[in-house]
Amino acid sequence: MKKYHYVYRITNIKENKHYYGSRTSKKPPKEDLGIIYFSSSSDKSFISDQKINKENYKYVIVRCFDNRKDSISFEIYLHNKFDVAKNEKFYNKSHQTSTGFLYGMLGKKQPKKTRNIAAHKAAETMSKITDNGLTIRQNAIIKKVKTMKNNMIENGETAYNVAAKKGDITKRNTILENGLNIHQNAIRKWKENLDIILDGEIMTTRDKLKKPKKDKSNYIQEFDKIDIFDNNDKLIYEVNIPLENFCKINNLPYTAFYKSKKYHTKLYDTLIRPQTISILINKDYYKYKGWYAIKKV
Repeated sequence: MKKYHYVYRITNIKENKHYYGSRTSKKPPKEDLGIIYFSSSSDKSFISDQKINKENYKYVIVRCFDNRKDSISFEIYLHNKFDVAKNEKFYNKSHQTSTGFLYGMLGKKQPKKTRNIAAHKAAETMSKITDNGLTIRQNAIIKKVKTMKNNMIENGETAYNVAAKKGDITKRNTILENGLNIHQNAIRKWKENLDIILDGEIMTTRDKLKKPKKDKSNYIQEFDKIDIFDNNDKLIYEVNIPLENFCKINNLPYTAFYKSKKYHTKLYDTLIRPQTISILINKDYYKYKGWYAIKKV
């Protein structure tokens, strides 16, 4: 994919104040600067004001380059020429250098050790336990997963399901050096780990996992006989085989009818979430709203 390397200037035309920076983007500069990208400034109010008062700002592509190194070199030249870190006419708080930023107020480079300390502090913050017993990081992950599960995409699937399918395809299509894909390799490692567990309580778990399967050749499955009624209390089906098998044969929502029988409830009677209703409509299950199942006495 083509990348664009450019140096830009952002000017607040009301205050006659500027910002010089360099940028590498996947989109052409004119489709990027002031539309998607509003500078790498640490001044959040500067970036926020650009989005709110767009008419107050002018965006100029100063020069384009073939590589990132040349664009940074030109940015360094401009920063030094205008002494942007100390010049009140600039939003820049530091000078760009070939190895990082040189801060005008401090007069020295931000060392790598300092950046590492900041990263460790951020990690410690994310590891703090909150009121619900989970860390900040865990709560953030749960929130993101919920958002993905509620975010419907055009094809009727959630963003979470699409991401899961992509991940599974990647695992099955990525072949490792041993000739196995990621999914197969994970299964092999799991089985190998079972063989190196030390003696003790965990050994019981290993032995249990390795137990031979039961002989079900003469196995007779017990099941409940069930009556299924529609939303007008009319008997529609008399189920004399396992409910799961019956639902597969007749394309009925097994889980919903199982819960209806168990908890004495009607299908989808209290359902209000539009996303879930949309999924049920796509599966042709929402037409069973108000139906219910009862175990025969």
